[in-house]
Formats: sequence, structure tokens, C-alpha cells
Amino acid sequence: GSGHLLMTLYRSRQLADQVANLQRQSAVSKVQNAALQQAGVDAEILHSEPTGALKQKYLDSLSNAKESVTIMTYTFSDQEVIDLLAKKASEGIQVTIVIDKDHMGSVKPHAGQFKLLTRTTGEGRIHHKITLIDQEKIWIGSANLSPDALTKQNNTMLYLQSK
Repeated sequence: GSGHLLMTLYRSRQLADQVANLQRQSAVSKVQNAALQQAGVDAEILHSEPTGALKQKYLDSLSNAKESVTIMTYTFSDQEVIDLLAKKASEGIQVTIVIDKDHMGSVKPHAGQFKLLTRTTGEGRIHHKITLIDQEKIWIGSANLSPDALTKQNNTMLYLQSK
């Protein structure tokens, strides 16, 4: 009936708004990234979007780790990232994960491979979203390490590399 039609129109409008927002983010990112490059800063701003660019760049940077990876995150459930870190740990890369104590479930099975740290006393949560690779590359932003956060949710990450 008319209720179904209204709901369909509403949902299509929501989808159109989401697409327009992603296009705006992409355009803004291009301008920001061009300005960073022009200023000689080795940095890139990425948004989680359906293209998977953020997640792929993140995986690529982890794949290139030569000495260490340190991650501070609220939650960590992206199995592809966990598997890659386990592979890197087996190659001798030091992997340290600082995670909120209520969200350790997905990484606890790797306690023998990863150094797992969390807050054990006091109030509050570990809510950082920072990854440091080889003490020279850093990711910082709003994305947790979950499949949706890296590909679907509205998140922004800044990738910096020291020269």
C-alpha cells in the first residue's frame, strides 16, 4: 500500500543522501590530499567507503611492516586484519595490541603471538584508534578495527609517514 511506497521512497532518499555524502567526502579528501602533497607532507586522508580503499591501504601498510606493529583500539574484530597480523608475528614482527578489556575476544586466541595490553584498573575505556608501524608510519582516526568500520561506516583515517 501507500505505507510501503512511502517507506521505499524514504529509504531511497536515505541512500541518495549517503551516496552524495560519500561523493562530498571523496572530493574533500582529494583536495586535502593534494594540499598535503603540495606542502611536502607524506600523508593521506582516507574515508571508509564502499570502494574498500581505506581497508586496502591499511592492509598494505601492515603487510609492509618490517619490525613492529602497535595498535591501540577500542574493538578489534576484522578477521582479515587479525590473520595478517598473525602472519606478520610468525615472521618475527613484534605485534602489540592495546585494547579495551571488554573487547579482547577476537584477539585473545592470539595471546601467544601478540603482546596484548589493556587497562586493568580504574574507570573508563581504551577508545583510541591508532596504529604505529615500524616507528615511522602512523594511522589515526575514527575507525575501529571491524569489517564495517573499515568499509561501510562513516569513518576517516589519517595516514602519516615520517621522512
